[in-house]
Amino acid sequence: MEQLVQNIYKIIKDYREDEGKMSIQRINEWILQFPEADREFILIELIPILKKRYFSKKRILLGLENIIVQIAKELGYNSPVEFLKESIFIDHQPEGKSQRDFLEILNEISIEKFGLNILHNNTTTPKHFIYLDDLLCTGDTLFKGLAKIEANEKRGWLFQNFNGQSHIEYMIQNKSKILILYFAIHKHNYSNFEWRLQNHLKDNIKLNEKIINYLEPYAFEWIENDFKNTTSKLDYLFPIKENQSPEVIEYFNSLDIEDKGVFRSASKPIEEKFFSSKDHRIRFENIILEQSLRLYDLAGESRNIRMRPLGYGLSSHKNLGFGTMCFTYRNVPFNTPLVFWYTAHHNWIPLFERKFVNYGE
Repeated sequence: MEQLVQNIYKIIKDYREDEGKMSIQRINEWILQFPEADREFILIELIPILKKRYFSKKRILLGLENIIVQIAKELGYNSPVEFLKESIFIDHQPEGKSQRDFLEILNEISIEKFGLNILHNNTTTPKHFIYLDDLLCTGDTLFKGLAKIEANEKRGWLFQNFNGQSHIEYMIQNKSKILILYFAIHKHNYSNFEWRLQNHLKDNIKLNEKIINYLEPYAFEWIENDFKNTTSKLDYLFPIKENQSPEVIEYFNSLDIEDKGVFRSASKPIEEKFFSSKDHRIRFENIILEQSLRLYDLAGESRNIRMRPLGYGLSSHKNLGFGTMCFTYRNVPFNTPLVFWYTAHHNWIPLFERKFVNYGE
């Protein structure tokens, strides 16, 4: 098991590196909290997942450069510089959030590779507005950032002034687009975001206009969590109902809903690619679910309304949890299962010590 721990450390060693938040000792302490018979199995299955879904700083640097080149080419520009000169980057998140940090990283790349300071590129007639962030899980941060209305006050970016009109008016008038750029996007939730945004803005745009026509998403990786799609890879944690523990069934019954999207059909995905086998998927999901449920129970009255054993979701969604298996060197989304990050009023040691930031919501 020592070698497995070493292998995981090599993948995630730069997690909050400046703060010393990752070590071999932490990985050991985390895995020793699971039953002995499951420890080696968890590590073996986790290694290839982390290789796919842990976004180290090095991976992000290379990925940002490549995707800017790719987008410029797809949009018909002769160079990334031409593309970037006609673009403005959206910077609306509170201090300490990820967006500003990643914009600074992209600016460093742009200066070094393309010779352009994107933060000082103040074109008054942009063709593109670029929204950059790390992981799109529920899509709630993106939705609120663009279109938040609070107490009848329009606070979202789309309503803010730009050249004497709102951003949304400028976009429609000039056929400009928002290019939504993430390291990873969950397909099902991006579709939900588009529906939610279109419905939310129906009284703010012309009847013959669709705001989603002014959005173009890009990602290093698209995660297929669209569970209604029979061909979806379902490359996230989504347990089956069969052979679950009484505790899991009790939790499910407490939701007081029909089983529509709460449990995975045992026949899906058609071909298993995220785990080493279908049986290993079931075992891994059940181990993580049961331990996360214990943490959920321990949280007691301190539970947030959005908390679920397999990770936070929207408060309106009643299920086992979001279940994403995505992590970045900078932070971990609370949409990942509780075992990876949660700790409150008890002795559980998470694999990733999560940094909590006020989302301004």
